[in-house]
Amino acid sequence: MRILVHVCCAPCFTSVHKTLTAQGHDVVGYFFNPNIHPYQEFLNRLHCLERYTALIPVKVIYDRSYNLDKYLVGALDAMYSSPSSSGETKVEHQAKPTNSKVKKDNAAFQEKVHQKESLSIKLTPQDASSVMPVSFNIHDDIKVEETKTTTGTNNDPDKPRCGYCIGLRLSRCAEYAAKKGYDAFTTTLLESKYQPHDHIRSVGFELAIKHGIEFYYEDFRSGWKESIRLSKELELYRQQYCGCIFSEYERFGPE
Repeated sequence: MRILVHVCCAPCFTSVHKTLTAQGHDVVGYFFNPNIHPYQEFLNRLHCLERYTALIPVKVIYDRSYNLDKYLVGALDAMYSSPSSSGETKVEHQAKPTNSKVKKDNAAFQEKVHQKESLSIKLTPQDASSVMPVSFNIHDDIKVEETKTTTGTNNDPDKPRCGYCIGLRLSRCAEYAAKKGYDAFTTTLLESKYQPHDHIRSVGFELAIKHGIEFYYEDFRSGWKESIRLSKELELYRQQYCGCIFSEYERFGPE
């Protein structure tokens, strides 16, 4: 079977690649990760994967587009349009040049992004007397992929932004695999014990139906320790946080 594997990073790819190859599959990697911040970290992980392919020959397709503004818009929309228990912050979206307010539901907002307009985002604390509002402008000029906003149920990520991120990356992989005639697609995210495994599996099967291609599901977590061993043996760069700037702060910021 010819399988397109979404690769989140080289260390996770090591054991997945080894497993699928041992099963007789024709494996091709697909690097699409606009969630990796900052840009130097993005390059570190991309170059690490290039190093791996030099050591262990395997074809990898690289989408080197960064699109930081588009990713942050989607992540923030997922975070602040979902029900929040804290109630500390709300988000308002405005589309230019009409300056009309965009509805807070995700579908309406994504439609606005489809229009490729400049967007102005204003984060306003409810207690505006104690914290100053924060505003910034972005311009989105790339196609919006299918995403899925989650609210933290048993099979979903506990952070809505993670649901957005997973949907974004797997959707791009599934679409590419279907267009290029692969037999199936899968992802190295299924290898990590830190990722919302059931949610990833669910999104994969949903995208398989949408794009008319098989989602190759396997619980790769059994190879997690092997991936650590292989990455150390090959002297691969091993990151200390998931990828986005929010997870970087959660990893290194004050508790």
